Amino acid sequence: MTQLLSVKNLNKRFPNFQLKNINVELDGGLVLGLIGENGAGKTTFLKCILNMMHIDSGEVLMLGQNMNNSEKDVKKDLGVVFEQCPFGDHIEIKDVADIIKKIHPKFNEAKFYDYIEHFGLPRKQKIKTFSKGMKMKLSIVTALACDPKLLILDEPTSGLDPVVRGEILDIFSDFVSDEEHGIIFSSHITSDIEQIADYVVYIDHGQIVFNKEKDEIRDNFAIVKMTVEQFSHFDPQLCLGYEKNQFGVEALVENKSEIQEAYPELIFERVNLDQIMRYHSKGGK
Repeated sequence: MTQLLSVKNLNKRFPNFQLKNINVELDGGLVLGLIGENGAGKTTFLKCILNMMHIDSGEVLMLGQNMNNSEKDVKKDLGVVFEQCPFGDHIEIKDVADIIKKIHPKFNEAKFYDYIEHFGLPRKQKIKTFSKGMKMKLSIVTALACDPKLLILDEPTSGLDPVVRGEILDIFSDFVSDEEHGIIFSSHITSDIEQIADYVVYIDHGQIVFNKEKDEIRDNFAIVKMTVEQFSHFDPQLCLGYEKNQFGVEALVENKSEIQEAYPELIFERVNLDQIMRYHSKGGK
């Protein structure tokens, strides 16, 4: 299994924000999902590892090479999709193909048009007439047609309806199935992350809250429901965040099995990534 990404102690400081001590690794055959609120640092992190922003300290190895020394060679094997479509409004799909094949040595025009046909994108319309979802599909198609080893995706399913999102996620799953390719996938649609990711990195205020296998999150995290009276006897150190409502208290916990053993009378429910972010942000509210 090939290591596609190694980030060690990455720091990037801005006047009012900092990425602090970010450590992330990704091997071939795996999908890493990035979650976090708006402004948490997800897009900044992606731009830092792509050398689009100078980092203050740390090391980024991509495809086994240092990005400071080998950026041009590394980027031949990357596919990158950001939320905003990079193509001009007044060109058509054939113009996109003509541009990319001139600047990317691995662009596969036949594969490009196969994907264009698969997603039903109109060949003879100006891109300015495309919906947000159509523009995103074009960006994804272009990235895949360049035969990348690593896909770096920022909100790749934003603006897509559930059916097309499912088709895109299936393509991503096929992409990593040979255990040589990998995906870094940042999204606010956490259900997509839950469907496709092998690992989940949760970033909040520029720091990693956790970097865990998806199965570990599913098995270890839970929402605990209890009365106010039960909560008064519950160890507050076990709460990652909670909220009170008219029915009692709901708390986010880790190490579910151990807590169930200590408090067998309480109700434990499976938690999703949205709930983890919600309760974590609330803290002790």
